[in-house]
Amino acid sequence: QSINGCDSIVSQTLNVSPIHVVDLGNDTAFCAGNSLLLDASAGASSYQWMNGVGFPYNQQTFNVSSTGTFYVVTTLGA
Repeated sequence: QSINGCDSIVSQTLNVSPIHVVDLGNDTAFCAGNSLLLDASAGASSYQWMNGVGFPYNQQTFNVSSTGTFYVVTTLGA
């Protein structure tokens, strides 16, 4: 028995991946008819752009041509 009264001790190894840093820059305004290219930085294995309305887009860059708040979730690894 262990000091804590346990009959066995279990060990587990955790692999912690580094975070993927994304900086989309400052808020930007642009005129109707124009667009803005957002870039989530290379290095992630997947990208998921959203705006709260539910239009999934899964590339590193996203061309915005309408008003809104946009965010991206990135994943590292497989």
